[in-house]
Amino acid sequence: MKRIFLVPALFLALAACTNGPNLGALINVATTTVANPVDAVDIYRVKNVYAASLQGAVDWRSYCWSKPYAALMADPVGKIVCKGRRSTVRAIQMAQPKAASAIASAQNFVANNPTLNAASVISAAWSAVTAFQAAIPASR
Repeated sequence: MKRIFLVPALFLALAACTNGPNLGALINVATTTVANPVDAVDIYRVKNVYAASLQGAVDWRSYCWSKPYAALMADPVGKIVCKGRRSTVRAIQMAQPKAASAIASAQNFVANNPTLNAASVISAAWSAVTAFQAAIPASR
């Protein structure tokens, strides 16, 4: 019972310590919700870059694996884009799930925590998508 009366007494004591009885401003500060500086638009930007990178990876793979390796190395464009195609496929296969997971966790964090700052999870998603994008030779 003593604890219940302690909170209002502490609140009134804090109000008396300020430069005047500005109780309304204290109540306003105490009850104001904090808006998240990162919103759904930032998630959609990351998802759009990821989708474009994913389409680039699909196009690269269909181009580089459509012809025999000797024919690709004879082509001046194919030689530049498809050189080391197996190691590139491995790099894409390692970076793609990390990017998808980072986007999903950022989207869940923003959906479940509308008042918390989600800049760190968005930046992690951006870095994972950027690493995925860098693994694709045609997107460099």
